[in-house]
Amino acid sequence: MASQIGSSNFLQNTTDLISLLPTQTTEDLSHFRGFIQNESKVGSTGNLGQLTDSKGNLTQFGSKGNLTQFGSKGNLTQFGSNNQLGSKNSLRRQTAPLVCGNVDVIVQNAIAAVMMKTVADLVIKLKINTAIRQNLETLREEVELTVLQIRHTQGKDILDEVEAALNNLVQQKRRSFVALISSIATNNDIDVQKQAKLLEESTFWPTRFNAAREAIVKIDFEGRDHCTQILVGHQILADHQKKECPFRTIYCPNIGCTNVYSARMAEEHQKLCEFTPVECPLKCSLKIPRNELEDHLNSICEMKTVKCPFEHIGCPETLPKVLLEQHLNEFSHSHLIFCMRTITEQEKIIAKQHKEITELTTAFTEMKNEHKTMAQKLNELEKVVHKESGKHERDFFNLH
Repeated sequence: MASQIGSSNFLQNTTDLISLLPTQTTEDLSHFRGFIQNESKVGSTGNLGQLTDSKGNLTQFGSKGNLTQFGSKGNLTQFGSNNQLGSKNSLRRQTAPLVCGNVDVIVQNAIAAVMMKTVADLVIKLKINTAIRQNLETLREEVELTVLQIRHTQGKDILDEVEAALNNLVQQKRRSFVALISSIATNNDIDVQKQAKLLEESTFWPTRFNAAREAIVKIDFEGRDHCTQILVGHQILADHQKKECPFRTIYCPNIGCTNVYSARMAEEHQKLCEFTPVECPLKCSLKIPRNELEDHLNSICEMKTVKCPFEHIGCPETLPKVLLEQHLNEFSHSHLIFCMRTITEQEKIIAKQHKEITELTTAFTEMKNEHKTMAQKLNELEKVVHKESGKHERDFFNLH
């Protein structure tokens, strides 16, 4: 059997394989490449090639050109026969370039929503019977095909292009149903939204998100809304997609938030998310969701500034709420003095008011007595007047 060591295919295969071997010294790898390029050192039969590296380790090659053993620093590394790493097909699978393909989930969801809305719009405007599943499937296929046929213009927003293309589809369908034009005028966005919600609740078109993803990958040749990074090895690809890719999907970790976004938007989302825990501006020990911060500051914050409850009797202290109890304990003697002073002042005021009330009561009694006396005098005067009036009347009649 002729040796395959000298063939160009095997040489390329083996050279690629070197990069996958465990760490070797530069001298070892250089020696190894030199051996591969010199077919005469192995022999024409190719049954077994041996080479001693710079460290004195034995390197062996199988009869079919597959790497069986490679020694380094006294360690033996084995790669098996044709169906192991040494085989040409296996090597190609290990080194085949793989594209990440992660997409911006916000753009993906937006496109999926527009696609569903378009189907709902067509259902209403074309009077489609949704009870017949085939009708919906036909619309779905047309919408997907329209999106996938979009030719992206550099610099334009993909979502805008999708909306424009699907609007054109709706207009074309409307023109093809001239007889229904009179009824089209009564449709509005509210009807479309209701129909889209009904379609979602009926679990129609669960694959629309996959269709949106496929459309982004196909249209977005600029890589604005999906990852175009090329990697070698499935494990490397998986690690990149889960840990490093800026387009990997992130579920907001904040309790109460249901938003989903790409990793590249994580920082911006956290700055705006109303559920993001933020430090209290008054520097208390709590982190509060942004949407509860105002209530926190106005009520339970332990660093909220409060006035001493004895303020109205003379204590001027203003302090953080957390220190109020300590203040009350430390200044209880001062507060007691404030209380006693206030009580004394109140007693003086009460005594003064009592004196004034007594004086007013006396004056009222005197006025009451005067009023009684004046009433009696008035009554007597009325009697005199009445008597004199009667006398004058009699004198008048006697004269006449």
